[in-house]
Amino acid sequence: MFYINNRTFTKYKKYLVRIHVISVALLLVNVVLIIGFESSFRTFWFDRLVLLCFLLSGTFIFAIGRNHLKLRDKLYFGFFFFYPFVVVLASVMDRIFFVLVASPFLWVSTTPEIYYHDSNYDIRPVKGIMAPRILELIKNEVFLETRVGTYRGEYIENKAYQNLKIITQNSDSISVSVDIAGVTKNIVFLK
Repeated sequence: MFYINNRTFTKYKKYLVRIHVISVALLLVNVVLIIGFESSFRTFWFDRLVLLCFLLSGTFIFAIGRNHLKLRDKLYFGFFFFYPFVVVLASVMDRIFFVLVASPFLWVSTTPEIYYHDSNYDIRPVKGIMAPRILELIKNEVFLETRVGTYRGEYIENKAYQNLKIITQNSDSISVSVDIAGVTKNIVFLK
């Protein structure tokens, strides 16, 4: 770590404070132009360059002269030094907390409910945040499950489907008979 004596710091501080004050003044003039007159300095690079000079001059004043600054100056210029770390930490924490809060909702909204289940077939809705109302007929195998077809018509969401029987099966559809709330319905699942 390097050490800067008070004389050297005073020389650099003079230039850095001038850059800092000029950039603050230009930022304030630009804000007044934007708010009051719906105008600003020409080119979008000017805004970014002035803001960068403002932030970097404050950072360098703290980094170079933290041993020679008064408490109020340490607090003010320390903000510029630690601000990037706070922004990065806040951004990461924002993502982490979003995942922690949203994961139960995402889990529940994407986990399908099973309306009918036996050793050969399942009937369940397609589940998702923006999923359409579709029923799927799933064939259960030893280690795999295969989607046989989908049904896009009306269906009752009481999850009490019983007595599934295959009526007909051809290359583009499979017709099944199932009891829904005590009433036998024929449903055609398209492949």
